[in-house]
This record gives sequence, structure tokens and C-alpha cells, in this order.
Amino acid sequence: MRGRGTLVSAFVATGIVLGLIVSLAGLSGTLDPLERTVCAKGSTIYTSGFGQIPAVLMNAPYGGSVLGTAYFPASLRNSTVPVGIEAGDSNGGADSAGIGAKVSVAALTNQTALGPGVSRSCTHPFVASVVLVGGIWLGTQIMGPGNRSDAAEPTVLLDYPSNISFANGFDAANSANISTCGGPAQTAALTSNFLTLWVTFASGGTAHSVSFEVPIATDQFSYTFPADFGTWAVDNLSEPAGPGGGWAFDYLGPCL
Repeated sequence: MRGRGTLVSAFVATGIVLGLIVSLAGLSGTLDPLERTVCAKGSTIYTSGFGQIPAVLMNAPYGGSVLGTAYFPASLRNSTVPVGIEAGDSNGGADSAGIGAKVSVAALTNQTALGPGVSRSCTHPFVASVVLVGGIWLGTQIMGPGNRSDAAEPTVLLDYPSNISFANGFDAANSANISTCGGPAQTAALTSNFLTLWVTFASGGTAHSVSFEVPIATDQFSYTFPADFGTWAVDNLSEPAGPGGGWAFDYLGPCL
């Protein structure tokens, strides 16, 4: 087995920084010929200071390794927002690479609009948005090496703001197991086009948690599994209803 190793790099291009407003998802609709309900974005009730957020989160299979890369849309790149950032880890370690950002939350309210159309009521009271500011954080450790399972993986990091959380741990197997028993080493590649984070804030004396998506073009992952080493259960985090990102693992045991 190999100990934890972190591999980091960054790529820079030019462009314009744009804010990404999370879409008002999950709206129900009915047709009304006279008036309709619309879900409107109201006043901003929370704005974070400058801080880093994860752009790629990765889990190394126990005994194996991972390389993860986040690529940003061309419209967001400038001298501080790069083309991409990457980090790696090994032997059951978990790692991340992040970028500076500001996060804000606005209230959502139902309003009446005259005339025919589809009524779309708010299904959530808040919506979060994120603007990339730049500045790169590479090789930030989530868990050290030697973990046989990602089930107990932390959801916050000391190096990131404490009110920004993520879900990168193993929940349940939803893909085929990977086994190298009786065979050579294996490699696997995965591309994800979304990564969900959560921001927690207080409003009216109550704590709220609102999800938002990191403005990435893609996250790409490359995994290696050593020869004749064992079997791993796989949780593909980018399956429908998942938080996005790569794979999480539960090592089922060595070859018999």
C-alpha cells in the first residue's frame, strides 16, 4: 500500500467573471386564463465574505489512487479564475481543491401576475447564488490515508468556511462493484457536470441550509485499483438525486 500523496496543479486563462444564479428548481405549474402565480426572487438576506469553496472533491479507493480535475466555464475565467484545478490522493484518502467565492441568499416569494400563463409557486423559501472571486486552494485534505470506507467522511473542512458543507461520503452502493481479484490493476474514468454544496445561515432567529451548485464546466476523475487487491463497493455521487462529483467507496475485503 502507498501512503497519502497529494498532486496539485492549476491552469490559467483570460475572460470575464460572471455570477451564477441557481435556477429556481422544483416549481409546480398549472394553467390559469386570468391570472397566475409566479415565484419571484426578493431581497438578499445573507451575503458571505470572501472564502473558498470546493470545486472538486475526490475519494481514493483503499489501496488505490485518484486524480480529480475541475474545469471552469470560459465565461468565468480571468487572471484569478483558472481554466482548471486538480488534486490527487491515494490509499483511502480524500482530498479537495477549491476556489475563492462569495455566496449570497435571497428570499423567494409568490406573486400574482395578470393574464394567462402557467402558475409556478415557490417550493422553497430561499435561493442561493455564488460568484467566483478567484484564488486557488489546492490539495486540501478531507481525510488522511488508510480509510477502508468513505461512509464517515466529514462534510465540512477547517480550511473552508464552517457554514459551507458538502456530501462526498459513501451512502449506498448504486453501481457495480469493482474487483481486481485474480486479475491485473484496473483504471476507471468518470466525468460529472455538477457539484452541490450547502450554505447555512441564520434568518429570523432560525438556522437555514440552502443548496447551490458550484459553477464548474465539468469535474473529471481518474481512479486506479491495484492488482489482486480486493473488491470495492461504489457509490456514484453523480447519479440522479446525488450531490454530484465522483465516486465514494466501501472496501469489501481482500481477495481470498
